[in-house]
Amino acid sequence: MTLTPTFLTGWEHGVATLDSALGGGLASSFGGTPTSSTTAARSGTYGLLLNSAGEFIKYVTATTGLRKNAARFYIRFSSALPGAPVDLFSFYNSTTQLAQLFFDTTGTRLKIVASGGTAQSVGPNPPVADTWYRVDIQFDSSGTTWTIRCKIDGGTEATATAGSHVATDLTGWVLGDTGATSFTWHVDDFIYGTYTVDSEYWGDGQVVGLSPNAEGTHNNAANVMEDQAGNDINGTTVTAFDKINSVPIGSGTTRLQSNGAGATNYVEVAFPDLPANASTVNGARAVLSKSSASAAGNAAETRIRRGDGTPADVVEVGSTVTTTNINQPGTIGTGWSFGESASTWYKGAMIPATASGTDFGSLTVAIVNALLARLGYASDATPDPWWIDLMIEVDYVASAAGSLPGSRKTPYLASRDFNPWSWSGWQ
Repeated sequence: MTLTPTFLTGWEHGVATLDSALGGGLASSFGGTPTSSTTAARSGTYGLLLNSAGEFIKYVTATTGLRKNAARFYIRFSSALPGAPVDLFSFYNSTTQLAQLFFDTTGTRLKIVASGGTAQSVGPNPPVADTWYRVDIQFDSSGTTWTIRCKIDGGTEATATAGSHVATDLTGWVLGDTGATSFTWHVDDFIYGTYTVDSEYWGDGQVVGLSPNAEGTHNNAANVMEDQAGNDINGTTVTAFDKINSVPIGSGTTRLQSNGAGATNYVEVAFPDLPANASTVNGARAVLSKSSASAAGNAAETRIRRGDGTPADVVEVGSTVTTTNINQPGTIGTGWSFGESASTWYKGAMIPATASGTDFGSLTVAIVNALLARLGYASDATPDPWWIDLMIEVDYVASAAGSLPGSRKTPYLASRDFNPWSWSGWQ
């Protein structure tokens, strides 16, 4: 497969809003109050609920040179179809809508169009409310003729083109409509990225949220990595995993903190396995919520680590970039500032298969099941860096057989031991 994921979510982490202080959280901008809701879930526990006029959520990658982008997601009109034409999903450059999937009351159809071109119908005639539809979509803005392609539920592909353009970088996308029509709809199991082969799609899939559920191996020191009450994390009587596993992230009252500097000190946490029927991994993304005791600068790290084979850190979650960017890997081994207070802020990073790589589409079930996270490495703990919550969202394909061999990690173990008699759930 030539698709490379650059973002994914099932909104299992919640709806993370703009991190204005460091230039980019997970949603770059939004209208209304998009909500992570259990009523909007197709899989997992949560999905995205959009239910008022002008309600949308925009994501910006701040990456130049991306001119062939693709997405896969699921949509459902809650109880009724919209009463007027509305945009559902749009490709953007920095400021302008370039192409979109929309609902048109003329003919009661889903349609696609590239800017300046003629709309083409796609999918069921007509769509119906309270039904999930899978959207596979591509947009190519690499030449003077722009092309948008789409399938609904893997059916016949529709293609719409528009000429007299110039090659244009795609820098973001929008879910929702910015107009005055009020309607209620749901989105779930979203993956986005680049492609090289026309008409190649991810197809069926679902996103699961994996929250820390077990201790790894710590390298702590007195008065360095602590819980919110100031107790040292020791992996037995005071554990790390249960301080940063609230769902949605940022919704709990516990945290980890680095009370003193410890550039080599960290705590390590493990995650549940994927569901037993997971056969293929399309991609994985780490989402971190964090804060600080005050707004002054400090320096700490959050590293996602492969625990299989030869263990290695593969990505740093977060950085001090100043552009609005939903994908924010930092440089492994270089601390970055947590220096925001009074609010919970968010960072995210796609997880590669190799250290600091871009091979986000090369993960396997075995790699994901052995992922770890290390939190700490505070070279500057004035003020205290706070880790609020951490989650890994994984887009995977379930096997038709429905079951694969494998054991589950219990959330109550103080190590990465496996307990074949225990079942730890996922969000």
